[in-house]
Amino acid sequence: MVPPEKQQYTGICSLLLYFRWTWIGILTFNDENGHRFLEAVSPIFSKSGICIAFIERSHTFSVVDKISEMFEQGGEIHDRIMDSKANVVVAYGPSYSVVFLRWFSYLSGQEKMTNKPGGKVWIMTAQMELTSMVYQRTWDTETIHGSLFFSVHSTAVPGFQQFIANRNPSNTRRDGFIRDFWQQAFACVFPDINEMDGEICTGKEKLEILPEPLFGMHMTGHSYSVYNAAYALSSLLCEITSFVLKLNNERNILICKNYQHILALVFAVKDINENPHLLPNVTLGFQIFDSYFTARNTYHAIMLLIYTLGRFLPNYKCDPQNTLIGVIGGLDPLASLHVATVLDIYKIPQLIYGPAPVMNDKTPGLPFYQMVPPEKQQYTGICSLLLYFRWTWIGILTFNDENGDRFLEAVFPIFSKSGICIAFIERCHTFSVVDKFDEMFEQGGKIHDTVMDSKANVVVAYGPSYSVVFLRWFSYVSGREKMTNKPGGKVWIMTAQMELTSMAYQMIWDAEIIHGSLFFSVHSNAVPGFQQFIANRNPSNSREDGFIRDFWQQAFACVFPDINEVDGEICTGKEKLEILPEPLFRMHMTGHSYSVYNAVYALSYALHVWFSFRLRHKMMANRRGLKFQKEQLWQVMTPQSCGCNKRLPHS
Repeated sequence: MVPPEKQQYTGICSLLLYFRWTWIGILTFNDENGHRFLEAVSPIFSKSGICIAFIERSHTFSVVDKISEMFEQGGEIHDRIMDSKANVVVAYGPSYSVVFLRWFSYLSGQEKMTNKPGGKVWIMTAQMELTSMVYQRTWDTETIHGSLFFSVHSTAVPGFQQFIANRNPSNTRRDGFIRDFWQQAFACVFPDINEMDGEICTGKEKLEILPEPLFGMHMTGHSYSVYNAAYALSSLLCEITSFVLKLNNERNILICKNYQHILALVFAVKDINENPHLLPNVTLGFQIFDSYFTARNTYHAIMLLIYTLGRFLPNYKCDPQNTLIGVIGGLDPLASLHVATVLDIYKIPQLIYGPAPVMNDKTPGLPFYQMVPPEKQQYTGICSLLLYFRWTWIGILTFNDENGDRFLEAVFPIFSKSGICIAFIERCHTFSVVDKFDEMFEQGGKIHDTVMDSKANVVVAYGPSYSVVFLRWFSYVSGREKMTNKPGGKVWIMTAQMELTSMAYQMIWDAEIIHGSLFFSVHSNAVPGFQQFIANRNPSNSREDGFIRDFWQQAFACVFPDINEVDGEICTGKEKLEILPEPLFRMHMTGHSYSVYNAVYALSYALHVWFSFRLRHKMMANRRGLKFQKEQLWQVMTPQSCGCNKRLPHS
């Protein structure tokens, strides 16, 4: 919640140069933060011609351990500083450092306990507050007179000063700290204490009379950071809660960009049904089911699709008028695998437009017709891209699933052979509606910090289509100093199944983390009429579309007036899709939508070949007086017949 410390170091250097203080001393604590401070400022000071007369390191504070050593050492440090000819001391330490600094002069071995500091100028870094213990109120403050404190930014918060002024032990009984604070701040004792020694606390003492080093009425920089942190966490919690509630309770949240996949399916079916030369006397139809990222819902959906239309009666075909000829699997490879285990029993083909599922001993030989090139071709392309720009020190981000394992197994030998070294490999949880959802966000923040802290400036990311949605979350759940921390010039290289997409609520989010990303993409072509088909759709003229209202409300952040609880702007239905930002929705056909479009045509060509085959053989059988054998669609469904090896329309 505060700026990076390195900005202070530059400021300290500028201050020293402005006053021509080029002969200085440094006082810091003997811990990791002290080491980091010295490593950071030494080259800055050296480059600017600032010389260091001495470096003093004090023990870190502990309640018991080394406390006597710390005081003894403090007196010795004080004497060496006072004896030095350097008149400026840069001090770096924790917030309580000034408390111990004031002790040092009292533990000095010099002639006077209250020895004057000899005109020393102390420059304190921002985390060191001007603070004192209660018993130090009467002490000589010469040691810190004239000190220059860097400070954390603060702004007056309306009502805060009055809120403090109104607090006392009588009206804040739930405050477990206030009585101890009150007794020590006002050097008094409450009358209900068994052993009373000193003045009695009335509870009516005024906080305004306390000296500044003891207590301040205005909001300090550190308090302002706490105030902002509470607001930041509240805003984040509000976002997460809203998101999870929509996922778990409504189940209608959409990745708006994926709505185009549905429109590509509808447009292809419409085209084919209007084509008199392809499947004459046959009308194509379709049904769409959502897997909700779970195996149970996937299996239930595919059984509904196979056996009946709307009634769950396994192994019974209740609708002879409608025949299932094929299934187009989704972008999730695991869902495609679940679908295939059922479809394989009935020899129903599945065409997939996402990555091929990972096969194992339990799923040998399940058939898939893949509408996109094999992923291995991408890996060679990524390697060539890295070598072209001489990016040979990279990181890898992938999901912790079988496809992530397969990706790593495939790219390791390719990268290694080409001299590309891997700085880190981060694995993220796969997405589930409920299970491990909070873990995924927590882990995402840690991954973000690791990636940002790495010296590798290129990250190759591999994951499912929705990966960018979660990638944009990671910087908001980061443990770094700023929630909106800049990505530090990282170049992200995304594989083709990862689309540049966002949830509707992410439209106003900072997009720095994906700026400059390089996306491999699935091949696409302009399909005549498709853009106009999309532009003409709206909730009024597409009542048979069960998705359009949800899409419309989320994409345009509005609500239809017939909803019971209207909260927000009203949807008119006349909003223009053209105005939506690119990550939310695109008017031209994306690579994934083009694959869906071609999948519909592939199934149609296969069905057309099947009907032609049946007609030909039936005529031959009738001429020869033979019995006609009814071949099934799967018996003629080959890569050649489905159009995989021949040119599809607009391909």
